[in-house]
Amino acid sequence: MDACAFCQQPFGSDRIRTGEHAAPNWCRLLLPDRGKAEHILIVETDRGLTVERRGLRNPFTTVVEEVCEPCNNGWMKELEDSCEGLLGHFIQGHERHIRYWRQVLAATWAAKTAFVWDLISPEDRAIPDKDLKILHRALRPTAQQQVWIGRYAGDDPHTFRRAAAHVVGATDPDPRNAHAYLVALSVGQLALVVFGQHVVRPPYSHPLPERFALQLVQISPPIHEIVAWPPPNALDDETLEACVRSLGAPISKT
Repeated sequence: MDACAFCQQPFGSDRIRTGEHAAPNWCRLLLPDRGKAEHILIVETDRGLTVERRGLRNPFTTVVEEVCEPCNNGWMKELEDSCEGLLGHFIQGHERHIRYWRQVLAATWAAKTAFVWDLISPEDRAIPDKDLKILHRALRPTAQQQVWIGRYAGDDPHTFRRAAAHVVGATDPDPRNAHAYLVALSVGQLALVVFGQHVVRPPYSHPLPERFALQLVQISPPIHEIVAWPPPNALDDETLEACVRSLGAPISKT
C-alpha cells in the first residue's frame, strides 16, 4: 500500500510512513507480557463456514506500517490519550459506569483498534478501505457499525478474531469481497466486538444471540445513558469465538 490506510493520502516527504502497534504501548504498561495469542479468521459464504487459524502474534510487538505520521501522531494519538484513563480501568478489571459520551469515545477506540489489527494481514482483510477513511473523517463509528463491550476471562493473553459474511448467492471466499464483518478482540480483561456492513442497504442491525445478553453491552450506537462495566457474565475463549461465529448465515439482500 502506497497510501495511509486511514487518510488514504499517498506517502511522501511530507507524509512519512510510520508504524502503529496493534495494541497501543500504554496498554502494554498495564499488563504483564504473556507472549503471543492466536489470530483467527472466519469466512461465511453460502457454501458454508470456514475457520482459518492465522498463527500466533504478540499485539504489543506487531506493527502495522500502513499509517502516516500525521495520522499516527495526530488524531490517533489524541484518541489514545483520551481513552487511556477510561479503558485502562477495564483492561485491569476495575468496575466503572460509562456515560453516553464516554461510550462513544470507547466505541471509537474499539473501531480504530479493530481496523489496525485487521491491517496485520493485508491479503485477507475483512474491513473495507472506506470504513477506515470514514473513521478518520468522523472520529466515531458510523450508522452502519455497532460496538459492544464486555469482560474477557479466557485463557489466551490477548485475542483477535474476525468474521466476514457474504450476501446470499455469493461464493467468493475472499473476505475482502464480503458484505459484512464482525471483529472481536481483547486486551487484558477488556473485550470489544465491532460489527460493520458495507454493501447492504438500508443499514443492517446485527442482533447478537440472546446468550450474549449478560456478557456484552452495546455502546455504539449508544442505547443507554449510562452502562455498567463489567456485565454480569464474562466471556471466555469459547463464548468469544461463538460471538464471532454469530455473524451467522450469509446476509440476505432483503
